[in-house]
Order: sequence, then structure tokens, then C-alpha cells
Amino acid sequence: MILDPTLARERTREINAALNTVASQLAAKYPDLRLWRIDIFALFDAMVTNPDHFGFTRTDLGALEDPQLTDRSYQGPGKEYMFWDSNHLTAKGHTLLAKVFFAALRGSSLSINRETSGFRVVFDCLQIGKTYHVQQSVNLLHWEEFASFCALDSGWEQEVPSSSTWCFFRLLCPLEF
Repeated sequence: MILDPTLARERTREINAALNTVASQLAAKYPDLRLWRIDIFALFDAMVTNPDHFGFTRTDLGALEDPQLTDRSYQGPGKEYMFWDSNHLTAKGHTLLAKVFFAALRGSSLSINRETSGFRVVFDCLQIGKTYHVQQSVNLLHWEEFASFCALDSGWEQEVPSSSTWCFFRLLCPLEF
């Protein structure tokens, strides 16, 4: 069965909407309960849009449903597909999901490393598929856009040339549900 990206997106939106409703109800009923809302739609969209980056050879067809694929073992070429069948991710897909969940639980962190021509701003534990905005400020009152990117990895870094002005950085990720 050929996987329909439009159908997959719609299913993900439906699941996210249902989970968001239940999470809101739980949060209202149990105010001390800590809930993390993780949007896997952005991850799936990034995996389908950029399959090569994630190492997928196919995102439109499950490994078990591909008539051209003769070796359907777990170690065969099907392990590089996004799906085993029309409903189940491969181990590679589940690994990416685990990274997203871990990043959401741990939270992003910033480090700054000195370089010969300036310094390097490094963020880790980013959620794959999310759009981030890095802003800079000289006084913590007025912020301006430094960079914007869609996280295709759990980390991002950028070299910043030396200047005589001190600068602060922050990372923003709008909630998308």
C-alpha cells in the first residue's frame, strides 16, 4: 500500500488534537500534574520532507509492502525505510521519536565556545522538526533576530565573529499545536 502523505498529516493532526484535549482536561483536573506536550507532526513532516537527511530511503511505502524489496529482515535494506507497513515506524523512525521525547523532557541548553575569530553559540537537545529563533540583545531589553532555523538534528551551532560589544543570546520556539 502506497502511503499517502496527506492522509498521514491528517491522522497526525487528529491525534494531536485529541491528545491536546485530553491533556487540557487532565491539567485542569490535576493542577500539580506536570505534562509535556510533544508535537510529533513537525517531526513526521521533517522526516517526509527531508528523508535523505534522516537516512530514509523510502517514506511513501512500507518495507513489508514494497514488492521490489526481497530481503525483509530487520537488518535488511527495509530498515532504512520510514515505515514497516502503513501504520508502524521502523526502528530508525522510533529512534528519532525517542530523541524528540528526550529533548522535550531534558530541554535545550546553550553553550558558548571560544573560537580564534570569535566564539561559537551551540544549542543541544533541540526537538527535530521544530522551528527555532535565536535572538541577541546588548541590554536584555531589546532583542533582534540573529538566526532562524528548522531543527533537522538535535543540535545547532553558529560561529559569531568577535566584536567589542557584549551580547546576550536566547532561543525561542513557538508552541505549535
